[in-house]
Amino acid sequence: AATQPIVTGMVRLNKRGALISESGTGGGSVREAWFPIDTYPSVVRHGRTNFRVTLANGGAHPADLRLILYNPEGTELYRLNQILPPDRQLEFTQVDLADRGKFKGSLRIVSDLPVSITAHQLTKNVRNETIMTQLPSMRSGVASKRVIFPWFIDGPTIATQLFVLRKGAPATRGKIEFFDRMGQPLKVVLR
Repeated sequence: AATQPIVTGMVRLNKRGALISESGTGGGSVREAWFPIDTYPSVVRHGRTNFRVTLANGGAHPADLRLILYNPEGTELYRLNQILPPDRQLEFTQVDLADRGKFKGSLRIVSDLPVSITAHQLTKNVRNETIMTQLPSMRSGVASKRVIFPWFIDGPTIATQLFVLRKGAPATRGKIEFFDRMGQPLKVVLR
């Protein structure tokens, strides 16, 4: 049996010779993906923000897709069933899915066949530059009760945004702890 290569692509945006944003995107196919959506302005994001998800079917048969939109509490708000024919691509924004310009919640995509899925957040900053960020799919189910993010950056010109998705009815509690490179507790101001 032939093995499939592992592929990734880099998308770079340059403006007047300066690198504005850079994003890597994988080329694999999956049956399920879950993405956070937050298009409201914040301390870190001042400009207009849009969410976009793109799905492509490279298979030989039509894929039966379910796109399910949730509010921040994990309650289902909207469900869209869509057929994705072979060798075709579909794209949706938060306006297409939530019928509003600003939205906070999550999008779960389930397919009966593997499809390629990428999600991006596009933000116009105060200088009217477009910043594109690829959003990783948040995996369901963790074998450990502890989730570790190996890299966290915060400072006057850079920030890390954490998304926590509530999946299911029972409320759960948790805590977020920060540690320095030596494993010592670190005090962090959350914005």
